[in-house]
Amino acid sequence: MDANAQAAKLFARIMAPLVLGGTARPIRALSDRFSDRTLVLRPPLDPDLVARVVAARVRRARTLVPVDSVPDATGAEWRLAAATNDLLEATNPVFDAPLRRRRAARILDAAAQSVGAVPPAENLGEAIARHTWFARFFDVQRTDTTVSWWTGSRMFLGRPVPARLVAWPELRRVHVERASVALLDLRPLAVDRGLLAGAIEELLARTPVTDLATCTRRSPAFRWRETTLGLLAPLGGLRVATRAVGRLVDADADESLGRATRPWIKTAGRDRIELVLSLLAERAVERAMVMPVDAVRPSITADGTFARALGAIAAHREIVARVRVPPPACRDKLLATLAATAARSPEAAAALRT
Repeated sequence: MDANAQAAKLFARIMAPLVLGGTARPIRALSDRFSDRTLVLRPPLDPDLVARVVAARVRRARTLVPVDSVPDATGAEWRLAAATNDLLEATNPVFDAPLRRRRAARILDAAAQSVGAVPPAENLGEAIARHTWFARFFDVQRTDTTVSWWTGSRMFLGRPVPARLVAWPELRRVHVERASVALLDLRPLAVDRGLLAGAIEELLARTPVTDLATCTRRSPAFRWRETTLGLLAPLGGLRVATRAVGRLVDADADESLGRATRPWIKTAGRDRIELVLSLLAERAVERAMVMPVDAVRPSITADGTFARALGAIAAHREIVARVRVPPPACRDKLLATLAATAARSPEAAAALRT
């Protein structure tokens, strides 16, 4: 199959479902055959499917910035999509056999190398464009189905159940149970779970908006990396990051940001710390503007309390120093709310003094 035909199948079976939802169906491993040169492609794509994907990508981008269009997939994005296909293919349960596990390991290794060869996003626009493709990466789950009847049972891992097994449900006492399983929770798994998580982390490093927008994920846990910190440097990037995190459940986002920041802040350079404080301060001000002083409550967890207090301390300092100038009518109320939030974590104050 030539590169254009492979790309058309990759678009229909992986890229479109990643954007639109629906069933993703990995194809034969691609990473060891796809490169940026071969991906300057014009595959024969379904125009209706392309239009729906473009519209969905625009809607995704508009949650972060006011845009009316998105660029076509770049060579880097095609390559990341091919690697995503292979990450999914490596988890195929058919490889969980003595003579097949090496094949799965080779697929995963090729995917990780392919991701590693993709350069970081060069600018904010490119980072947002990549996010429109991979924002739903952690929505990918395998549906495992257990069918039991009066004489036995069978399990189907990510496969449809044959109609004959669910025929005559009352007579045969058929019971069907479905479970959605996240990528890193799949069992059986023919590849090393740690290596799979590492490859996913490398993918996130290439799409930093997605990294922040999914910071509440369970695994791989969010941590501060240079590509994500780089997103916070320009003012526009800070606004995008604030909006991306703001779409998450507030307490969950604070917990994840705090968990990543508590150990990291002890060894990070001052310039890097200031980038994180800028994000936390934005969140603190947004929260304080709509919350009366007597409604301030501690976050559910120590990590969340730590993140909120850090942001409150940073925002309070900015207002006092007139780096941030709120409307005069709400300045005193804002300072009081921030001070109350900051006081709930002496650990945060101590971290900023050292």
